[in-house]
Amino acid sequence: MTLHPALRGAIGGLAGLLLVWLGWEGISGGVTQWSGSATPWQRAQDVTQFAYGAFAILSLITAFRWRQFRKYSDLFFVISASAAAGLATVVWGDESMLAGVASAIAAAAIAGVIVWMLRVGVGSR
Repeated sequence: MTLHPALRGAIGGLAGLLLVWLGWEGISGGVTQWSGSATPWQRAQDVTQFAYGAFAILSLITAFRWRQFRKYSDLFFVISASAAAGLATVVWGDESMLAGVASAIAAAAIAGVIVWMLRVGVGSR
């Protein structure tokens, strides 16, 4: 199915805005939460949160530059977003491991959709 160029641009623009927002939230949240981390698992979640923010920005950059690293930055964005969500649910929210796994799967699916939107927007699959 071929999408109209205006729709492709809108999808790509929305993906770009989401990646900038997630980049900001991940990096700033990982940095500000660091001082409140009491356990090694909370620190691990802070690192993964910072990582998904950094990989969100890197995914946006590699969509236009350094394309040879694009699939790696997209993959690490999805993995780090999934890890951050799963760990946050368990170590900060005091929820069960099952809830953490469900959060990780949901975050991976959402991050995957954002990566797909970005690829649609810049014209490669």
